[in-house]
Amino acid sequence: MAVVYLLLDVSGSTVRHGFHQRAAQALPAVVDRIERARGDQAWLGMVTYADQAALLIPLTRVTGLHHLPVPRPGGFSSLAAGLRMLASCTAHDTDQLAADGFATPRPIVVIVADGLPTDRDTDVLAARASLDADVHALLPDHVPALAAAGLRATLHRHGPDHLPDLVETLL
Repeated sequence: MAVVYLLLDVSGSTVRHGFHQRAAQALPAVVDRIERARGDQAWLGMVTYADQAALLIPLTRVTGLHHLPVPRPGGFSSLAAGLRMLASCTAHDTDQLAADGFATPRPIVVIVADGLPTDRDTDVLAARASLDADVHALLPDHVPALAAAGLRATLHRHGPDHLPDLVETLL
């Protein structure tokens, strides 16, 4: 069984250089790769963040994902808000899966961002501390590795079009 969450930056800056469009175009391939790798034993959820976080796809079996919503870009980049919402979702979803009789593997979280968040570092670090998951960050080269160090995440240096390949390797 695999439980994967995407944490997608949809701030206003993502429309520059086609980041938002490439991320949205990669989502169907992500679902396809997860389904091929794990079939009905795979679950996917997606949280987006800008000024606020939003649960765009509640944790769902990938075989049940027939329509993928397209996130709307705009606002600042509150990664802390996204991490807080994701921490709440993963805790709730893990409890629900266990109550339904499923084994509950440690969730895999993939952060997809076009740059640094606009939050204070202390807010991001506190939000990350509350998230119990294996975290991976898909960040562009211009984001300093040291700036991402507090995320306690495996750093991947690619654009959003590499998201399907990354997710497949994590399963």
